[in-house]
Amino acid sequence: MMQELFTLKQTLFGSQDEKKASKLINKNTVIHNRTNYVDYVNSVVRMFETYSCKTYAVVVEKPDEAVSFPDGLLPKHYLPILKIVELHCERENKSKSLFVYDSQDTGADSKIAAAFTNFLYKSSLGRGFNKILEIPLFASSIVTPCLQLVDIAASVIRHYHTMGLKTRKPCSDFEKWVDAMYSRIRVTTEDIFEPSTGFTHYGIYHMTRQIFQSKSSDVSG
Repeated sequence: MMQELFTLKQTLFGSQDEKKASKLINKNTVIHNRTNYVDYVNSVVRMFETYSCKTYAVVVEKPDEAVSFPDGLLPKHYLPILKIVELHCERENKSKSLFVYDSQDTGADSKIAAAFTNFLYKSSLGRGFNKILEIPLFASSIVTPCLQLVDIAASVIRHYHTMGLKTRKPCSDFEKWVDAMYSRIRVTTEDIFEPSTGFTHYGIYHMTRQIFQSKSSDVSG
């Protein structure tokens, strides 16, 4: 997969520089007919299909005001991803999963790492997880190609929901492009039913602003 990404970049751009989704996936790409951008994004999405990747995401409605989380407390929108990855590993008989985050800075990374381990070790919900390695990794997307692939998928999902394409048909060429890519990414995700609770965990989980802004519980002990 990484070899294919290397060849793709070299063919379309002549370099291995990081290609940020925010630069690639926008109206100007379609308006100005930047075919190399379109070809790159379409090819990355195809990789998710070709290599049988599983895509899980949380879509959070924009909050009414800025939301901050106390140190040591895992942000609420992390929980659905942790849960569905845990269930996926159980079903596929995987021993462990490793979470890799796009590094921000030492301070921000340290806070997330502490909250991550607090959740798994101190909370009753987290202590029930046994398929997730307790220490997440932080890497720079500049030198970690797999994070660049995730950036593309996340951008497609974000645009799709921000533009409201879940409840209406696409109109502009840009919307049609996003809709087509989302349809392909949606095939790579799955909803997982948990028999012990009777609850279905959605591969692309929509978190309302009310849930996001409510006080978290049982995430840090």
